Amino acid sequence: MKLYERKQHLGFAQMLFVGCSNVRGAVMSIDLNFWKYKENVYLDNQAVYEKLSAGYSVDGLEELPISQILKDIEIAFKGWEKLSKCDFEKENTAFRIFITEQFVRFDCYSVSQEDINKIIDILFEYDCPLYDSQISERFDGQSQ
Repeated sequence: MKLYERKQHLGFAQMLFVGCSNVRGAVMSIDLNFWKYKENVYLDNQAVYEKLSAGYSVDGLEELPISQILKDIEIAFKGWEKLSKCDFEKENTAFRIFITEQFVRFDCYSVSQEDINKIIDILFEYDCPLYDSQISERFDGQSQ
C-alpha cells in the first residue's frame, strides 16, 4: 500500500477529549494513531495502543504539544468545515480527532490518501510515527 511504503522511514490521567458531533456521510473508515516514546524507551505497541485508546496514561511516553498539533491540523485543513474542536468535514468525507496528553487518534471516514498523508506528515514533525491498529504495526523503523 503506497501510504505505508512512503512512511517506512519513520502516537493519561486527565482526558482532554472534547465532545464531538456526529459525522455525516461516512462510508469507509480508518483510524490513524500517534504517540511518542521517551528516549531509550520502546514498549509493546499494541498494548500501548489499547491503553491509550481506553484513556489511560502510559509510563514511558512523552506528553504532546496538543494545542500546536491542533493548530497545524486546522491550518492544513483550512478548506474543511470545522464542526467542533475535533470534527472536520468536507463534502462526503470527514475525520474526528481523539486527544489525550500522550495520544492523538484520527478516525477518518472516506478520507483520501493524500489527506491521510497530510495527517501523517504533521504528526511526524512531532516525532510521532503512525501506528496502524489494523495490522498492529508502528511505522518507526523499529520492530517489537
